[in-house]
Amino acid sequence: MEFLTSLTRRVESEFAAGAARLDPEVPHLAISIAQGTTGHPTDDHLQLESLMAITLHWDLDPDQAARLLTQADG
Repeated sequence: MEFLTSLTRRVESEFAAGAARLDPEVPHLAISIAQGTTGHPTDDHLQLESLMAITLHWDLDPDQAARLLTQADG
């Protein structure tokens, strides 16, 4: 939930009226994800990819997926 909340805040700040790039060291989320999908891994892309894999696994084995998610938080 913390990860999703942080993504929400990040997207809101990126789209805030008149907001320029708040931190030049942090790329916009969409740019970061696009870079990851084109073969240039980024932290944002890797985190999203990991969470998507865990959510897909949830259908197969919810208990194991919950353990993986807990480990990802650690």
